[in-house]
Amino acid sequence: ERLKLARTAEIAYIKEKNELALKYKSDETEIEKSRFISMVNALGADTLRAIATAESDHNLRMLNALGLQSALITDGTTPVNLLTTAHGLIGSVFESSRKRTSDAIDNIDTK
Repeated sequence: ERLKLARTAEIAYIKEKNELALKYKSDETEIEKSRFISMVNALGADTLRAIATAESDHNLRMLNALGLQSALITDGTTPVNLLTTAHGLIGSVFESSRKRTSDAIDNIDTK
């Protein structure tokens, strides 16, 4: 009888403790959500987009300044399939070369 009462009390205690923890996490999540929404609204969508793409745009401008037509940049931890990568890089060089050749031919024909 006494053991049964102790178990019942322990179960009630654990249940109430879990409900309080759940309410706390729910309130904390709601606060974080409203904080995030207010920060996004304060910055604006265009500013966030500019921040997100700034590094890649900067890298692209630097590579173009070096005169590179294509480059492979990795973090060094992800394996790269060199066969398909090389085909993609070479294919893009051939495409740009073919386009320049056809543009030159068009310019000659129009003169």
